[in-house]
Amino acid sequence: MAVSHLINYKSSVIHYLQIGEGPKTLIAFHGFGDNAKLFNPIRPAIESQFTLYAIDLPYHGKTNWLHQDLFSRQDIVEIIHHILEEEKIDRFSLMGYSLGGKVSLSMVEFFANKMAQLILLAPDGVRTHPLYNLATYPSIGRKLFKYIVDRPSAFFTLVKSLYKLRLISKFLFEFTMNHMDTYEKRIRLYNIWVSLCDFIPKNYKIKKILNQHKVKVHLFFGLRDEIIRPKAAHYFKTGLDYVDLTFLSAGHLIVNKKLNFPLSKSLNRRW
Repeated sequence: MAVSHLINYKSSVIHYLQIGEGPKTLIAFHGFGDNAKLFNPIRPAIESQFTLYAIDLPYHGKTNWLHQDLFSRQDIVEIIHHILEEEKIDRFSLMGYSLGGKVSLSMVEFFANKMAQLILLAPDGVRTHPLYNLATYPSIGRKLFKYIVDRPSAFFTLVKSLYKLRLISKFLFEFTMNHMDTYEKRIRLYNIWVSLCDFIPKNYKIKKILNQHKVKVHLFFGLRDEIIRPKAAHYFKTGLDYVDLTFLSAGHLIVNKKLNFPLSKSLNRRW
């Protein structure tokens, strides 16, 4: 049974779930629009080895982010430190799905000397999408993004037209509409997207650090993933000394019961 914990951080409250009672520690980050419960279906693959601490990221789940600033890498670093101290943890592994993969990658340079394994599930961050750069870096892109948040009708018309012309898939169409159909959802997306400007990983540097500390890396990618393309897996794998790459017959939504067998197999690999 999962146990809920709350952390008072700055003016906010951070929520995380403790799942399983294994001897090793695994800290996990979910994807956009998800929450810590995302990892419940893969408990069979991890509970014999790990105690999992799944964190609700700011603007997600039961985490109540009330701080006036957007969240940063340093905020996540301090939250992890708090959990390590609270739970008396010295060594741990990291796991991240989608957006949580980018967060996990950005934590490597801060915690590599304490890390045993890095598990990346359809991870954002292995290659940055051009649309993300357009929306977050140039001021004009950010202003356009905010304009869409406030006045989305023209944007919705464009997306519907692209879908009718089969220029975007049903998955991308539904994902966009489901996460932008209300002002509250749009402003959350904007806040998260802009916050993640601080999380762009320098992969050449990260891979060097992972090799230096002999961190074992487990990569899982869906062969039909339209968000994190499978070719990104080969790009990120290149140059890593300790890596196990698994392709799944799936799209982007890979965290489910079907992941248990390949995840367990990878975690039990002899290096």
